[in-house]
Amino acid sequence: TQFVNRFRSVLRSIDGVTDVEVWLSTGGQLVREGEATDDPVAVLAPPGDSALVEPTVLRGRWLRSEDDNAIVVNEAFLDELPDLRVGDKLRLDIAGRERDPVVVGIFEYTGMDDLIIYANYAYVAGLVRTGNRASLYRVVTAEHSLAFQERVGKELSEHLTAMGYRVA
Repeated sequence: TQFVNRFRSVLRSIDGVTDVEVWLSTGGQLVREGEATDDPVAVLAPPGDSALVEPTVLRGRWLRSEDDNAIVVNEAFLDELPDLRVGDKLRLDIAGRERDPVVVGIFEYTGMDDLIIYANYAYVAGLVRTGNRASLYRVVTAEHSLAFQERVGKELSEHLTAMGYRVA
C-alpha cells in the first residue's frame, strides 16, 4: 500500500493530473466439467469506488464497493453460456486458482466477442496474490481534449523514465 500511495502521489504531482486509480488486470479461463477451457477471460479489477467505469448494465447491477466474490460479465458470456443468469456462480480459473464468483450483473461491452469480467480490486488481488501492487494506473486529467491528454501523457512518461521506471 505504501508504494502504491507514493506512486499515486508522484503521478498526481504532474500538472494537469487530477486523480489516479489503481487497477489490476489479469487473465483467466472458464472451467467446464472440471477442466479449464481454451476460452480466455480478461479480468479487470478497478477499486470498488471507481469513478471511471460507466457501464451499460443489461441485467442485474454493477459492482458495489463491499462486494466480495462477485463479478459482472459482458454480454459475450451469453454466447458461450446462453443459460447464464444473474445470481449464478461461474467457475473460473484465475492465476491457477479455481473460484466460483457470483454473477451480479451482465453489461454491454461494445459488442466484442471477447469474454470480459469486472471484479473488485481487493477480490482479484487476493486471487492473484499481488498484495497491493497494481498493473494499471488510470490517470484522470483536468481537461479531456486529446491534445491536453497527450501533453500530460508525455510529461508523465518523461518524469517516470527519469525516475528509472519503464513506461509502456
